[in-house]
Amino acid sequence: MKEKDSEICAAFHEQAAFCRESGSPMTGEILEAAIGALTRASETGRMIFDWPGDPAGKGDNLMLRLTGGLHALARSGKDADLAAAYGGKGAIGPAVASALTEHDSILPAGSHPRPKPMR
Repeated sequence: MKEKDSEICAAFHEQAAFCRESGSPMTGEILEAAIGALTRASETGRMIFDWPGDPAGKGDNLMLRLTGGLHALARSGKDADLAAAYGGKGAIGPAVASALTEHDSILPAGSHPRPKPMR
């Protein structure tokens, strides 16, 4: 595993712990499931592991960008299992892992690096 990959994984685990401690256990579980399922074999995995900026919560907050994309996917109705899990009617971990595979081509689109401020 590359050093940057280890940093990304640590940032995901740190954010997951913060979410659980802050009363958002589902977001913590989503983050743990996501980082456990992502590999460089997927477009989403490459986008995460090759992130050009600071992935941490105090930086680009890459983790919450991904959870935002998953939330949008769940609300869109394009993934029934993910929508059910977000609604409390299924296991979130397997639904996230499946969504990352099934919708790999659309998830990175919502997670582009933040725009640079205009001067």
